[in-house]
Amino acid sequence: MKKWIVILCILFFFSPLLKAGDGDYYFSLAGGLMYYNAMSYNLMLEKTLKYHNAWEVGLDYYNQVFSHPKDSLGREINYQALLFEGAYKLNVVRYKNANLRFRGAVGIGVNERDKFTLSLSPGFEYTYTCPSNIQLFIQEKTQFSFWTANHSWFRAGVLVGIKIPLRFN
Repeated sequence: MKKWIVILCILFFFSPLLKAGDGDYYFSLAGGLMYYNAMSYNLMLEKTLKYHNAWEVGLDYYNQVFSHPKDSLGREINYQALLFEGAYKLNVVRYKNANLRFRGAVGIGVNERDKFTLSLSPGFEYTYTCPSNIQLFIQEKTQFSFWTANHSWFRAGVLVGIKIPLRFN
């Protein structure tokens, strides 16, 4: 009986020091195909919160590499956009080594003609945690962009990436 009381006291006093993924930081790299014949690349910093939710900030680069639309003079436009993006990821389902999160993001930046552009990006992210806390993820990305030069305001695609844990403490 004394052994159980000691164990309960130890757990009670040291439980504030225990955390399961709360406050971890990750550096993530992702890339993938987007509709219509384009590529998207992400470079992000993520912080996990309580209940496996997360915040994310970083850069999103969009490039229409496979098809070049033509302007009114018949010249090909190589449409590119660089956005600073912030996202909140709400945990939908938690598995033993995986998460399914709803991801809502807002990005502001410039496009190929140095004009302002804004994007809203709802989507889902499935993350699988490997040994040594490295995470692999698949992200479904739907993006609504405003003030684009070639009128490609709707984008949808799939990105695949890796998250590397960072230790700050």
